[in-house]
Amino acid sequence: MGYIGISNYETTNKNRWQSIRTLKNRQSNVKFLPIEMNSNIYEAFVSPTDPFIAPDIAKNGPYSLGDLFLEESPGTGYYIIQGRVDDILVHTTGEKTNPLPIELAIQEHPIIKRAAIIGHQRFCCSVLIELNLEEAFQYELRSIEEQVFTAIQTANKDAPTHSRIIPTLIKILPMNKHLPITGKGNIIRKLVDQEYGSIIDQMYNQFLNESQNKNNSQLRLKHHLSTKHGICIYLQRIVAEILNKPIEIFADYSKSLYSLSLDSLTAIELRNILCVEFGQLDQHIIHEFSSIDALADQLLRIINKEQVQTSIDTQHYKETEEIIDKYIDLMKIDDNRRMITSKKYSNGCDHNIQNQRIFLITGANGSLGSQILLQLLQKPQVSRIYCFVRGQDASDRLRRAMEIRAQDLTLLLNNNRIIILSMDLNHDRLGQTQDMYNQLQNEVTDIIHSAWKMDFNMTIKDFDRDCLQGLYRLLEFASSSTTKLPMRFHFISSISAAGSNLFNEIKEEPLPRRLEIALRHGYGQSKYAAEHICLAAMDLWSVPIDIYRFGQISGDSETGAWNTAEMISLMICAGGGEMGVLPDKCLKRIVLLLV
Repeated sequence: MGYIGISNYETTNKNRWQSIRTLKNRQSNVKFLPIEMNSNIYEAFVSPTDPFIAPDIAKNGPYSLGDLFLEESPGTGYYIIQGRVDDILVHTTGEKTNPLPIELAIQEHPIIKRAAIIGHQRFCCSVLIELNLEEAFQYELRSIEEQVFTAIQTANKDAPTHSRIIPTLIKILPMNKHLPITGKGNIIRKLVDQEYGSIIDQMYNQFLNESQNKNNSQLRLKHHLSTKHGICIYLQRIVAEILNKPIEIFADYSKSLYSLSLDSLTAIELRNILCVEFGQLDQHIIHEFSSIDALADQLLRIINKEQVQTSIDTQHYKETEEIIDKYIDLMKIDDNRRMITSKKYSNGCDHNIQNQRIFLITGANGSLGSQILLQLLQKPQVSRIYCFVRGQDASDRLRRAMEIRAQDLTLLLNNNRIIILSMDLNHDRLGQTQDMYNQLQNEVTDIIHSAWKMDFNMTIKDFDRDCLQGLYRLLEFASSSTTKLPMRFHFISSISAAGSNLFNEIKEEPLPRRLEIALRHGYGQSKYAAEHICLAAMDLWSVPIDIYRFGQISGDSETGAWNTAEMISLMICAGGGEMGVLPDKCLKRIVLLLV
């Protein structure tokens, strides 16, 4: 069986004539699902109930056509074919890259005849370039390299972050070499791997191990790198070049570079460059010292051969305790909130006996948040749900998130119980207009705070800026409620808040204030800090608090949809599924709680 679509013949834009939509009589049986979370690339599936599907295929459930599509504009129903599922590159991180749009963008430059994106079962993408000889013969080698790099930069602008190509991973083939293609001119990827395997391996080895042969004792440090100010200016320039952004963006040296678009790929590139100037550096130096200010301090200690801070220092834990104390001190300043909320306790009422509940959920587009939303919709006593979602296109983000998890989208349509709002928790009014903020104060009975960054590269200071400030604003909002009863605050915490194995048993009670009780990475520290900030709001502002510590959340029993960036699912999908290997020691026992 195949797929028949009708072209967008009504448009006068010639660039859109290649887009197609499903015939109306088959729209209920042909579905386009994103290939992964937040992807704009869709895979087409045919329902087993489709009258045109063969019986032997129908019994196996939905049938994938194997084609990939890009929706021309979200919600239009018009799609442009992007290639085949077989072309998708699955990286060792579990992330996926569709190489065809990137290759086509690169090949638009006249000096490039063909480009082959590499990266299957590798950490990131690289590219092999076959030159257009007629064009290339007009230029010197340096000019050719500059034009190829310009073409890559242009293609990177529209590529997903994890699919972007850095200069170290660009290989221009000799002029007598050609990329293997089919009769139609398509790249034969298996033959590319076979013919150029040694070149590809050498390129990745150079990138991942570039700094190992640098010897600190042989370095002659440039004069301008002998002071912290000089190092900061140098780092600002280098980071701006790596991320291809204006240098002014990095003027605040205290900001985490990860919050300014640095990722694991560009962090490796940054470390490699620093190793040229400063000698061999710890592999995790960018992660541990993620701001220009902190990184400059560490590099200066290395230059002066002072005792450097290491990952086992207690500095992370001290910073966490200082952040907790900062918010507690802010709460103590505002005693009026205790008076407002404590009066509501005096009437002896309980949320559990309320006839109607109105919920506000943050992170409703997340895995847990969307499940909570669906469960609340089944409760007749829940009369309304406000969904807070980051970004300006909140409704579309929630729709796409539920779509990729194969959740029931009809619940979002024409449902006057759901109100979807864009949020900015660091804003005084949580990103809302004054009228909407007042409405929320008058109506909401319960807050479920599920939104939180899941990034193990971030430090506790990064989480303070991105998450803990927002938590404080939400608690302020809860304490200023004008409802008859105090607004109840449900905080979604994590087992990492108490995951350091300091205690043999973690009881279902408030955690003590103790260094090293949480996991040492910023995420665990932030959840530990958040729990104590919540408890302080209960004590000082009389906000009713419930804390839930979650572990790994798997796919549900209905669709099995599971974020493939999570540890267990990543091992199953990328390890067992794509690489054919699984750890033989680290997962002796998995503790499950079926719900």
